[in-house]
Amino acid sequence: MELTQCPYDATPIEAETLSGGSMLLTCARCSAAWEWHGAWLRRVREPDRDAIRAAREERSSETTQ
Repeated sequence: MELTQCPYDATPIEAETLSGGSMLLTCARCSAAWEWHGAWLRRVREPDRDAIRAAREERSSETTQ
């Protein structure tokens, strides 16, 4: 599995290397965050639901234009 886009709003994911070989994956738009270590992936921060709704509305308006 590759987490290259946020599953909530499709924004590209940013990655930061942590000590011990883990990585912190974050979405700049909705602030969701995951910790990835080998085959283990867990969410460490919930997304901002208002930011998700705004992103979906933007995409919806872009497709209808």
